[in-house]
Amino acid sequence: MNFDKILEYQEVDKKLTLIEQDFFKNEICVSFVGMQSKLKQAAAKLEKVTTEAAEVTKSEKAYVERIKNIESELLELEKVIDGIEDLNEAEHYVKMITNLAKELENLEKELSKDKTKANDIKKEWGETMKAGQEFTKKIKAVKPQYDELFNKTKADREVVEKELKKIEKDIPADLLNHYKALKKAKKLPAFVEYVAGSKMCTGCRMELSQDVASKLKNPGDMAECSDCGRILFIKD
Repeated sequence: MNFDKILEYQEVDKKLTLIEQDFFKNEICVSFVGMQSKLKQAAAKLEKVTTEAAEVTKSEKAYVERIKNIESELLELEKVIDGIEDLNEAEHYVKMITNLAKELENLEKELSKDKTKANDIKKEWGETMKAGQEFTKKIKAVKPQYDELFNKTKADREVVEKELKKIEKDIPADLLNHYKALKKAKKLPAFVEYVAGSKMCTGCRMELSQDVASKLKNPGDMAECSDCGRILFIKD
């Protein structure tokens, strides 16, 4: 089999890979993508903090409401106990008052904790909001440069992609599909020349099985490496 076209395709495709690598490694792209990531993190944190604030507010309202009810109950019990002459009955009401007083004390402690937590959340919310605003400013500042870089990269890609399209027409579909699958798996080069008699994959450097090696003897022969999936071939 003649491998000239698929090898030509592979060489041209290297240009595409280099264009993409240069784009993602560019300082402008790294900065822009990094700030976008931080902005997303800040937004997620802000959502979390907002949810926590709502929960604390709800909890705080419940504590306040219960405290008011207990204080009201205590006032009523104090009025009742003043008019009681029976010792057992008086003891019963004193016990009720004591229990309510303990509950009131515990509720006030929990309310104090919630207020402290609410203040911490408010501070965290403010800091996160400020950080988000800073990232937004930085993103807006660098975006024109990023857009310019993106558009240039896109134009460069289109030139190479047109070249690849022309070559594709002369490549058998099964070879082309295999190449694209290997590229997706980040196994490039996908087609590697085999050194006859070496019994080793030129791509992954692993020893070939006897079955695979037996298929690679003459010019035009090809076989798939059982370890990495690359296509090994012997040039015509």
